[in-house]
Formats: sequence, C-alpha cells, structure tokens
Amino acid sequence: SYSAYKRPSSFTAYQRLMRTWTTQPLAPNLPFGVSLSLKGDTFPSERIAAVRSQGFRKLLADAFAASDGLVVVRGLHGLPHRTLTDALAALGTLERSPADGAYEMVHPDNPLLHEFSKVPSSRVFDSGSDDDNQSVTYNQTTGRPSWHTDQSFRVPAISGSAMYCLSAPPDGSGATLFAGTVAAYAA
Repeated sequence: SYSAYKRPSSFTAYQRLMRTWTTQPLAPNLPFGVSLSLKGDTFPSERIAAVRSQGFRKLLADAFAASDGLVVVRGLHGLPHRTLTDALAALGTLERSPADGAYEMVHPDNPLLHEFSKVPSSRVFDSGSDDDNQSVTYNQTTGRPSWHTDQSFRVPAISGSAMYCLSAPPDGSGATLFAGTVAAYAA
C-alpha cells in the first residue's frame, strides 16, 4: 500500500477515506506515479460523492506531490465533467484557454475542458504502421513515436495536465505512455 500522503486530521475521516480508495505505486519498480482506485463496484452517485469529498481532494493533492507528477485515478467513468474539474481544483488554479489546433476543441458546457482527438498524421502506434516493432524508443529517422511534454513552452510553467479518456480505439492504437522526467533529468 502506498503511504506517502498524510492522514486527514480526523482518524475517523481517514478510516472512511481508506474504505473508499485504494492507493498504491503505479507499477512495481517504477520510480514515479501513484494509482488511486475506487474500491469495489459503486453506483454513479457514490462515485460522485467520493470525488467531491474533501478527503479525496487532499488525497489527490498529497498523491500528486509524492508521485513525481503522475497520478492515475481509476473508477471515474461516467462522472459529470464539472465534478472532475471541481476535484482537480485541489491541485491549483485551472486555466481557461482557447483551442489550439484542428484536433482540439473547448467543451461547449465547460470552458475548463478541452477535447482532443488523435492526430492522424502522428501515426503513433497505429496498427499496420511501417514501424514493425512498435518501439517506444524515439527513432530520429521516422520521428516516431511522438514523445512530447504538454505545454512545456508556457511561462510560468504549468504544474500538470489532466486527461480523461472518453473512448479508446478498439484496436489499441493511440496508447498514451508516460515517462518520468524527474528521473530522466537526474540521469
């Protein structure tokens, strides 16, 4: 069990929080990342209440601080987008910005959300790609895979990005991979 976050001030609140959420490293031997998962099968109203709780917001903020920048929260399917953006406010001020490109649009009901679609020209991990081994190692000749850091040009720098998958391609293409930049910089 992952325990780098601090307990809420009330032990009863802590017990209630731990009955709702499981916390653990994202993967064995991975030097970054934390996974937060809702326990068991829950109804949408229970998921909404769990995410709206002050305990979850503190858990999210503490996990982000302890994770070297990657927290994966599982079990949020079907939540209203406003519930998600309200919870993310625990990490800092959320930015409103215009869409930037043909494969991005600002959500019509929530200006804090941007919807992205896979850029066809990137051909990252496409089935039938001419890159037979589908390696995650950058190839200077092909320029793939398309590794990048979101919003790295911003001043001041952003503290993070949040992604919520609405639908994934059935063939598994379009996978999102993460790299620990803190560890990469240290190397």
